[in-house]
Amino acid sequence: MLGIFGMLLAVLGAFLLISVVGALIMTLIGVAYQRKKLDKEPVVTVDASVISKREKPIYRRENSSAKNNMIVRIIYYATFRNNFVSHCASDGIFISAVKGLLIESNTVTDTSYAEGAYAGIWPHYSSNVVMQYNEAYDVKLVGGDGQGYDVDIDCVNTKVQYNYSHDNEGGFILLCTDGTNGGYNKDISVRYNISQNDKSQIFTLSGPISDVKIYNNTVYTKAGLKTNLVGSYDWGTAASPKNVRFTNNIFNMNSTGWCSLIIPSRITFDTNLFYGTYGFAQLFQSGV
Repeated sequence: MLGIFGMLLAVLGAFLLISVVGALIMTLIGVAYQRKKLDKEPVVTVDASVISKREKPIYRRENSSAKNNMIVRIIYYATFRNNFVSHCASDGIFISAVKGLLIESNTVTDTSYAEGAYAGIWPHYSSNVVMQYNEAYDVKLVGGDGQGYDVDIDCVNTKVQYNYSHDNEGGFILLCTDGTNGGYNKDISVRYNISQNDKSQIFTLSGPISDVKIYNNTVYTKAGLKTNLVGSYDWGTAASPKNVRFTNNIFNMNSTGWCSLIIPSRITFDTNLFYGTYGFAQLFQSGV
């Protein structure tokens, strides 16, 4: 009797072992699949944003009003790495409502050709964001924007660094927020990036963004392009950029264009190097 009982225990134990191992294998397969979806996945030809993250509401945003007291679900510590995004009709990589976001080593090209305000890579309603080691090129300008990179609406503590931007129709980067209902976008660092032959406008600053540090970047434009270096604008009533500082950048520009600053005293230039035929005398830096 003990022998039969022992055999039954052995069979049951083997069954349980197989079940556990099977469940573990399926879990690992699932994790690998989910990782593949966000890591090292080539993507081609779609009619919307390729990588887009937005969640259902659960928290009240800062600076709310009766009209704008929206609720948004926060995601913590997300990474988007080593993706190749091409032939995308709207945004290439668009991430919303993440605290602790890393976007790195991605390539985005040939996007934003549908009607609308789209950009290559950008966070939205997020904090503690790092965008680094990415390449964005051939982003189209159809309905608006068209920059390779964007930091947009209600972001806090964003670092845009070590990226390569080239041949984008809307320029290198857009920094903006809607000031109509208390929008904000603050503590932004744009550093150690290269912009080569981007068109339209290299730096576009719109709305009440604040505490913006743009330093140690290199910008080059060839002759024959119509590319402005910088433009700042209101978005909302009397809601324009402030505390924006350009420091230690190299601007080698041979394009034609101008600098349109809505309140020049809020945007300062210090110890930058200027080369080329562009009209840098429009800027307020001593010795220019």
